[in-house]
Amino acid sequence: MSDTVKKWPLKVAISLAMLIIAAGMGQRDDAEHSALRTVHGTVVDSQRRALASSIVYLHHQATHTVKTQIADSDGRYRFSGLDPQADYKIHAEHGEWTSSSHALPAQGKREVVLHLKVDQPKARLSFENAPTDLVDELDDPAD
Repeated sequence: MSDTVKKWPLKVAISLAMLIIAAGMGQRDDAEHSALRTVHGTVVDSQRRALASSIVYLHHQATHTVKTQIADSDGRYRFSGLDPQADYKIHAEHGEWTSSSHALPAQGKREVVLHLKVDQPKARLSFENAPTDLVDELDDPAD
């Protein structure tokens, strides 16, 4: 019997072992990917009408990074691929209005459906009633 014929079963066994290992790694990657979180929903007004083109803000609490999505024509938004170990806060804005901020704690559900009601006026910064010692006087350029 030739050496090639004798080595054939060994080559097949090694090839099968490599395929099994590779398949197992692929399943682990799929499991890790499926463990990522998703949050989606609709942005609505106080009458529960969809608000197209609203901006939805997702704030990662640990890194202080912010992701944004613009709601589609039906007011829908979606964030996916979120870290399951991270805490997030989410809110929406439309024009001069905003929604409440909602917490998305770590270890929460993998998929969260959250409808954001934009029904509060945005806070405005005003210096009219600020204590005078906190407001610097501006030099008048005409002087």
